[in-house]
Amino acid sequence: MRVFEGSGCNNGFGSHRFGQQAIGTSSSPQTITLTNSGTANMTISGVTITGANAADFTQGNTCGSALAVNANCKIDVSFSPTALGGAITNNSPGSPHLVTLTGSTPPAPTAILSASSFTFSSQYVGTSGLPQTLTVTNSGTAVLNITNVNTSPSDFGVLNACGSTLAAGSSCSIGIFFDPTTSGSRSGTLTITDTASDSPQTVTLTGTGQDFSLATTSTTTATVAPGQTANYTLAVAPAGGFNQNVTLACGGVPGLSMCNVSPSSLTLNGASAVSTTVTITTTAPSHGFLLPIPISIVSVKNEPVAALGLSAAFAVLISLLRLSRKRRFTWIQAGAAVILLSIAVALSSCGGGGGGGNPGTPAGTYTITVSGSFSSGSTTLTHGANLTLVVK
Repeated sequence: MRVFEGSGCNNGFGSHRFGQQAIGTSSSPQTITLTNSGTANMTISGVTITGANAADFTQGNTCGSALAVNANCKIDVSFSPTALGGAITNNSPGSPHLVTLTGSTPPAPTAILSASSFTFSSQYVGTSGLPQTLTVTNSGTAVLNITNVNTSPSDFGVLNACGSTLAAGSSCSIGIFFDPTTSGSRSGTLTITDTASDSPQTVTLTGTGQDFSLATTSTTTATVAPGQTANYTLAVAPAGGFNQNVTLACGGVPGLSMCNVSPSSLTLNGASAVSTTVTITTTAPSHGFLLPIPISIVSVKNEPVAALGLSAAFAVLISLLRLSRKRRFTWIQAGAAVILLSIAVALSSCGGGGGGGNPGTPAGTYTITVSGSFSSGSTTLTHGANLTLVVK
């Protein structure tokens, strides 16, 4: 504690030395007592802290603007940290009266980052580009302990080569990569938690994910009879500036029908959607028969016709056997017999309409999937749209 006297107090007021104080923290206050030992009131025009590091000291006082004879007041000074010089100004001889203030900080680490933000080039969704490098330098006087390095959200990741400690005066590198999970503008943060006074340190991250979408712009359901055609319209739209070629194809088409996508290959311009038409053509049923037809396909549903056909066939066979006994059987007759037998069997199978011919596209409800895909090296982007086809 220092005692300050008013008039006649012109021989300086000594100094106050603070202990080591960590940066960003404040010491306990030291008290300076100002006493008016003169014969008249002391007018106090100000209590200030000056010097190269004045901002590292703070003061509070009870002195007011005047101090009566033999009265005193208190000035509390705190250090947070390193400065020198303080002044008390009044109307006593030798004013202003100076009090020297000194302090120091203990050894401490300091983390210096080479950049505060990174912007990544556009990247296809689900793929990773080349990492960018952040350099961390410990410019302090003690070891920097690094407890955590992470990024959020999952669109960004890190390759941490710094380890858990960084010596004073040393540097290390952190690789940051961009792996967009969805299209459009993406933003995130790299966070480093350590023992520096300003921990955690953060770095702003931005990038754009590129992709495309496939959506139906017309009705998604069409109802047709066998032999009719169903039409749908789809839009292929770029996202994040995607400007690549997309190939389209159909899947899930019912039997005896065809699906056509026009155009089946298109190039997006990075901004506008492109339309494409899906046409599904069904087949109408038709009837007829083919020769020869194996006996195994005779339908039991047409028993009268089948019986008639088989009876005729057996009659032909019996006649041939009789001719063979009389040696009147020739190869021409044998060929005619085979043809007659085939016709009989065919008639027996076609009598009720259950034989040869085209049954047409089967009735039912079908889900047609139109898929769009883009490939480049190991990168593949695929999207689909579902269409409903009802055949009655």
